[in-house]
Amino acid sequence: MLRVSHAPSALVALAAIAVGLLAASPARALTPESPEVKAAVARAVAQLKKVDMDTLQRREPAAVPATGQYALIGLALISANVPKDDPTIQKAARIVRSAIQSGRIGEGYNGVYNCAAAISFLTSLDSKQYKPDIEKALTQMLRHQKDHGGFCTDNKPYGDTSMTQYATLGLWEASQAGVVVPAKAWEGVANWFVRTQTSIGGFVYGPDGPGGVAAAALQLPTTVTHSMSAGGAGSLYICGYFVKTSNVEPKKESPDGPKLPPSLKPVDGGDKAARVKVNIDVGALENAMAQADKWMTDNARKPIVGYTNYYYYGLERYQSFREQYTNEFPAEPEWYTTGAMYFLSSEQNGAFVDTMGSGYLEVDTAWGVLFLTRRTRTILKEIEDTANGVLIGGRGLPPGESALQLKQGRVVVKPLSGPADELLGIMENPNDPKFAAAVEGFGEQVVAADEAMIAPLVLRLHKLAGQGAPEARAAALTALGKVRNLDDVPVFILALDDDDVAVVKAARDALRFISRRFDETGPALNAEKADRAKAIEEWKAWYKSVRPDATFDAEP
Repeated sequence: MLRVSHAPSALVALAAIAVGLLAASPARALTPESPEVKAAVARAVAQLKKVDMDTLQRREPAAVPATGQYALIGLALISANVPKDDPTIQKAARIVRSAIQSGRIGEGYNGVYNCAAAISFLTSLDSKQYKPDIEKALTQMLRHQKDHGGFCTDNKPYGDTSMTQYATLGLWEASQAGVVVPAKAWEGVANWFVRTQTSIGGFVYGPDGPGGVAAAALQLPTTVTHSMSAGGAGSLYICGYFVKTSNVEPKKESPDGPKLPPSLKPVDGGDKAARVKVNIDVGALENAMAQADKWMTDNARKPIVGYTNYYYYGLERYQSFREQYTNEFPAEPEWYTTGAMYFLSSEQNGAFVDTMGSGYLEVDTAWGVLFLTRRTRTILKEIEDTANGVLIGGRGLPPGESALQLKQGRVVVKPLSGPADELLGIMENPNDPKFAAAVEGFGEQVVAADEAMIAPLVLRLHKLAGQGAPEARAAALTALGKVRNLDDVPVFILALDDDDVAVVKAARDALRFISRRFDETGPALNAEKADRAKAIEEWKAWYKSVRPDATFDAEP
């Protein structure tokens, strides 16, 4: 059932594809929002929903080794925005929780993987409801941490890089669920990864000595692999991020900030009880990060030998934590485009096939979904929003707060209902106490609107797009875009230079919709001034190609 056969010819073919993709310069950037990426994720979701979990459970029942597979399937579906009450997700949750409660989830060779994957899955599903299960899974996983700090379930005396990277992720995910992770566990994995890093900056699968890898391994770069190096590098940054966020006081509420009810006060990445002081040499950690960064950069375009899907799963985690740690967030990173091209090329009927991978299509496909949806980046962004007072995932949402609701994981004001022209009247006055609710309500109407609804409002929308509050300007531009009138294009092009990101996005999306140039990428939402100016000139050139006599306000 969904087992991959490692045919030599298939290995050669896929290796050739991977090399070609890594060596080629992509024609254009891909992002999680690219139509072809979203379509591939949708097909993968359909494939994962077809997995017969009962058959999967019978396939390898001893010591519940498949529990991590159920967790990965559920995690991938959640990452792809499948509703959490979906039957496949709920069945995965029942199987995973049963394994935890039986006390057997940590048994066998896959014990660390199973525990860590279960923690990630249940934290994403509902960290509050399943906190007791997460605590139990963490306890069982910690039994496999050795005195040297690494994790291992077999006879490797000095640890296992693959298991330890999963364990490090499990520690972090548990901490996000408000579970107390012992400082000793964090100190152990951080020091272990610093010690076992090779002299060239990468990581090997199985270190051979108490102080690190064997001398022979240091002289054999071929023993350093992409998948283990991505896992090691990502783990270093997870530890660094945890140190940075755990040894600071929670953000205080600003006296000038919005006044929220007590039950909606900002939370700081989890319960206070989950905050621990850790004693880690940050200098040594950052030195190891720098060496790992160099290896990852130097080897980014070299052939990947084995476990390609696993590598990209680890790469997304590494890059996301690195972005957060360094506070640098490229809008369209090349590494993502390269990985997305790989997955698009390896897809077969919705499954992301890696004939040199795990041997199980459901696992390799789940890793592909987690990469393509940028699951780690999404989580870190949600945590950042939470720290800034924007609640996520229902965390802290009290019953009976009638003015608030969850929308795509965020707490927002409930939309105001009523005729569109009345909502627009409120939006024209940002001091109106119903302003935010009117913007939400108008935005919901625009989604289903047709030209007949918007046409009578066009003149007011033009005015609002040029001088309203940012939220109202963005809503007005989105509505105007639905009309698909070429006469409005100059309005959208001028709005691309707005200081508000939401306004720029609304204008860019409207231009793409009107022009049917859905592959256009400019401007990136965080583009530098020069790049934004270039994108504006490109849109002007397009408009003049269809309207040769067109002029813009800045032109004579």
